[in-house]
Amino acid sequence: MAEFQPDDRNFKTSLFKDAVGQIQRLNSVWIRVTHHRENGNLGQARWVLDSAYTELSYDIEKLQKEKKGDFKSDLENLEKDISKAFREKNRAEQYDLLVKKEVILRKCQELAGKGTKWTDEEESFI
Repeated sequence: MAEFQPDDRNFKTSLFKDAVGQIQRLNSVWIRVTHHRENGNLGQARWVLDSAYTELSYDIEKLQKEKKGDFKSDLENLEKDISKAFREKNRAEQYDLLVKKEVILRKCQELAGKGTKWTDEEESFI
């Protein structure tokens, strides 16, 4: 069997394709986090927030290089506090810290241009 050799046409994709996919995945994450948090499943909310971090990790590094915030350090320090709150079974602290983590991640999404604020009139069709 001959090895597949793609031509240039197979590599022409929309500039927005991956960004739109990421926005859709993040929307799913935010819905699930809210659901778990509102139902008191804070452990589940914590793990789902890690999915948001994974989705935004490249953007977080890029924002760091552009000196738009030290989100990586902020999130690492916050994760230490979250771990402590879970070890101590302090539900009020768990809740507050998870909300804080979500707010930081949503801010990263916004600053990366993948949130709700339009930065370019020409992208308003998305």
